[in-house]
Amino acid sequence: MNATKKTPATWLFFGSLAISFLVVWQLLVPLSVGAVLAYVSERPIDAMARRFHREGRTNFRWLFAILFVTAAFLVFMVPLAAALYVAIRDLARLLATSNAEQWGKKLHDAAVALTAWGKTHGVELDAAEITAKGRTLLGEAATKGGLMLGAVLSATPDALFNVSVIVLTWLFLAVEGPAARERILPRLIPGSASARSCARSPPR
Repeated sequence: MNATKKTPATWLFFGSLAISFLVVWQLLVPLSVGAVLAYVSERPIDAMARRFHREGRTNFRWLFAILFVTAAFLVFMVPLAAALYVAIRDLARLLATSNAEQWGKKLHDAAVALTAWGKTHGVELDAAEITAKGRTLLGEAATKGGLMLGAVLSATPDALFNVSVIVLTWLFLAVEGPAARERILPRLIPGSASARSCARSPPR
């Protein structure tokens, strides 16, 4: 028996399949998040379609999906993004406008006050040592804050790309997901179509 030879088209297909798998693997998390959000959004979108008597109309389903996703972003994502922006802005302003002399004076005043409080309670404290430790802690905090700010700014393009993938997946599956399941599930799970038809049919 002659072995089946692999044609160049077959090798090209397997190579394209492997490359596609690598690309999808990098996007597995945002695609999964978008799929879950789309599945959760199907009932509200169906309710909107029934409310306006537009069942089975793909164009209107796209419109309802866009409205629902926009409303979800306005309610949940926009306040979160605003809070994150305010936090980053305040941190950058703190690091930019506060110089070492001002912080050193504040630390020295605090150390003197702490030393005076310790004397009234019988505790000997060294103001110079407290000031030095305060400067060290402040420098470490400023360094960590700067690194955190840089990490957030450098991760912004990736975050925007992942959010765009999530939104596109969310919209597409919210519109085409039910029909796609009707086509794919009967091939993957034999008897699923008959089970769904029996569940949908009214009892006699």
